[in-house]
Amino acid sequence: MIYFPIHNKYITMSKLIDQKMRERNDRLHKEKISKMKSSVDNKAPKQQVHLQQNLKKAQLEEDRLSEVERQNGLLLDKLSKIAGRKGAEEADPHKALVPGQAPAPDRVTSLNAPARKAQLEKIAEENQQLLKRIHSKQLGKGEYSRDTMDKEFQQHEEYVKLGRQA
Repeated sequence: MIYFPIHNKYITMSKLIDQKMRERNDRLHKEKISKMKSSVDNKAPKQQVHLQQNLKKAQLEEDRLSEVERQNGLLLDKLSKIAGRKGAEEADPHKALVPGQAPAPDRVTSLNAPARKAQLEKIAEENQQLLKRIHSKQLGKGEYSRDTMDKEFQQHEEYVKLGRQA
């Protein structure tokens, strides 16, 4: 095979030799490609230990749990003090309570109790009135009356005629 740079062509003396040369070159090229190593690293990056272990999150969780434990201890102390109190049922109802003594359930009243009771009565009255209105609508005729609808349609037709005349 002879190469002529002026014409940018290969000239061969024999087609058979040319074909053998091409096959050899193709085979060599394929071998080189199969032996070639990639120049780009496609592997996953290495795992960093300090990124896997979230130490700050673990510390915050531990602090939160210790705060919850402390609060639970305080609540337990308060409950044990309340359970250890002498009840008001045993005391004279006309005497003042001593420190640490729980009031009797019947003696505890709210300052807002009369206002709340009045408000609840008002709401109950309004609910009763609403219920009566609903029942009266259900017991009467249906919502639609054919006669009423016919009269309304006739009235509408008259309005349309008057509108066309103007």
